[in-house]
Amino acid sequence: MAGLSVNSPSTAGKHWTTANRFFIGEVIRVSVVFSASVDVTGTPRVELGIQTCGASPPDCFAEYVSGTGSTTLVFEYEVLANDEDSDGISIAADALELNGGTINATTGGAAASLDLGTYAFSNDGGRVVWTSHSQRGRGIVGLTQNNPPSGDTYGNGDSIVVTVNFNRDVTFGGGDFSNQLKLEIGIGGRTRRADLTSGSTSGRNWRFRYVVQADDMDADGYSITGRPLVGGTFSNWVSRNVRRVAIVNDGARKVNGNQGLPGVAGLALSDPVVGDTYELGDTILATVRFTQAVDVTGTPQLALDVGSDTLQASYVSGTGGTDLVFRYVVASGNADTDGLSVRSNALALNSGTIRAAGSTTVNATLGLGSHAISNSADHKVSSTQTAAAVSGVEVTSVPPADSTYGQGEAIEVSVTFSRPVNVVTTGGTPQLAVGIGANQRQAPYASGSGTRTLRFRYVVVAADTDTNGISVLAAGSLTLNSGEIDDARSGSLAASLGLGTHALITQAGHKVDGTIAPASVSG
Repeated sequence: MAGLSVNSPSTAGKHWTTANRFFIGEVIRVSVVFSASVDVTGTPRVELGIQTCGASPPDCFAEYVSGTGSTTLVFEYEVLANDEDSDGISIAADALELNGGTINATTGGAAASLDLGTYAFSNDGGRVVWTSHSQRGRGIVGLTQNNPPSGDTYGNGDSIVVTVNFNRDVTFGGGDFSNQLKLEIGIGGRTRRADLTSGSTSGRNWRFRYVVQADDMDADGYSITGRPLVGGTFSNWVSRNVRRVAIVNDGARKVNGNQGLPGVAGLALSDPVVGDTYELGDTILATVRFTQAVDVTGTPQLALDVGSDTLQASYVSGTGGTDLVFRYVVASGNADTDGLSVRSNALALNSGTIRAAGSTTVNATLGLGSHAISNSADHKVSSTQTAAAVSGVEVTSVPPADSTYGQGEAIEVSVTFSRPVNVVTTGGTPQLAVGIGANQRQAPYASGSGTRTLRFRYVVVAADTDTNGISVLAAGSLTLNSGEIDDARSGSLAASLGLGTHALITQAGHKVDGTIAPASVSG
């Protein structure tokens, strides 16, 4: 060690005959001189002996600021509120600490001796720390925070309000209210600036407000450290340092800019019409549910991973509500034997918008997160097409009385197919044979084209009698009669007409007696 020196207090703006006082905001600068040049890593420090250091335990450390590669290292400490030493600061022989860093000789790399030896001193009356006088400087003694509106997290649009408490009134010039408070939000301490909301140019408590934006995120809680107060022109002897009242990762005040924004709350796929596989021409509907109502413009898209292909389902409906529907029609060549997938980033705007309902600025977050789908086994895809087949037969009419249809009354039978079908009656009308006693009566097609269920209708005549109940046979009952029943996905793929196990045998609740005259209107 070759020397130790400390700067003298400034005389600027002081009104006392003795100019030996460090006030709030002034910097105590310690220069440590080594016998040869040294290199520094980290932040070594020098402990300052100050009678009242304003903290428990005391933390009046001058921290390394410059000098690596030379013989002189400079350490600085800013005087804070409540620091007091009426008979002068001291620096002990062991005051120099590595604090996790290093001080090594530039040549050879040997660790430097940290012993200040005879250069140490005590109670230097020319360097008094003075912050209790009526004209003392101003310093930050507290930070008061508001709480998140709910829970422990500020969401999108919420206000973070911090009041900076000084020990005395502070005045700033210009009246431009340009003072701001730096908030460290997120990984790496990304800085956001809270604006001054106080309505005067002086005061002891200054309030700052920051409104959380969509990209603000801090799962550990925001921080306020160092010298966060920036801007404005202050009166003399004002320290902006929050060292003793700093806030570091306040877990009760996390930040999530996505909270409060519309976000994805669920994803559902329509079921294949038959079994677990969408076929050629089938429609895949994907419904994306948001946490709140959204408005849509343009045609956003949802990417479906089908086999090795990425296919785009286009937005079709839902604006103004929480559920947006996207549609894709299976085309030739589409196939996925494991089941389709929907990645977490599958939802894209495609030059459109998805925003909170009624807003032109609050965009929804589009990530599907845990709602993404991977190889859904119940939603396979095939590029082939099987014909629609009968999946159910039911007598849907109800006899007027005693389970018996009389003359002029209609018997209606519904035939349900595995897929929607189209009926063509240009050349003739398909018909369904209904067994009434020993006779087969033809019930012509009545309605249902374009759906899965076709209705056939027969009107009872006087000769019809069936005391056991009508029947519909498995084979040969449903005939085209020169008409057509085709799979709705393709005008050329004829539906399969066999009723199979869906045939009806002796429906006791549907007897027939054509001798019963039709009801007439009296009076």
